Amino acid sequence: MVPASAHSRSRWTHGAGLGPSRAWRCSARLSGGSARRQLRVSQWTLNAAAPKRVEGRWWRMLSPRWHHEPLSGAGAARAGGRWNAAGMPALYLSADHGTAIAEYMQALIHPGTLAPYDVDAAAILDLTDAAVRASVGIDEAVLTLPWRRIRDIERRVPASWALAQDALAAGFEGCLVPSTQAKGVNLVLWRWDRGGAKVTLIDPVGDLKSQSD
Repeated sequence: MVPASAHSRSRWTHGAGLGPSRAWRCSARLSGGSARRQLRVSQWTLNAAAPKRVEGRWWRMLSPRWHHEPLSGAGAARAGGRWNAAGMPALYLSADHGTAIAEYMQALIHPGTLAPYDVDAAAILDLTDAAVRASVGIDEAVLTLPWRRIRDIERRVPASWALAQDALAAGFEGCLVPSTQAKGVNLVLWRWDRGGAKVTLIDPVGDLKSQSD
């Protein structure tokens, strides 16, 4: 597992087990797609994974469009991301600001605002831990699969989307995953604030205050 940086001050501890999970077979296709599967995942036994508690400082880059909605996951829900299907809200955070910037920029240099958050999440699926992946039956290739190509060219559902939906249904609030853009760790939340992880924006002078406030 990649440790959090000194900046993140995150503490990751195991909690109690969750309830039964569903088994997924990665055979779904988007309309018009090929019958060939890029990646096969036969079954995920998510009840074998103990949820991890995640507490500490995390970072996120905000685009100008979402500058005044810093706790919104609507941007990720518009087209989907690596760990959320289209229509599924998600909050993508990084353990250090360098990783947050690298995730935001990727292949396109564009303006953004770096924002810090304090997180207290009780039920996180730790996919950075090889032992957890082995117990659940998740192939390491799921972590780095070319999800955009699978979605846009092969017209198929990426395995990471199905896994995220399965984990959410099993009671996980989000997952810890290695960054594909840097050497850091990302925290992806699917359920936060009401009935989920507690996420607090660190904004002492109100620079990112919602326009509706």
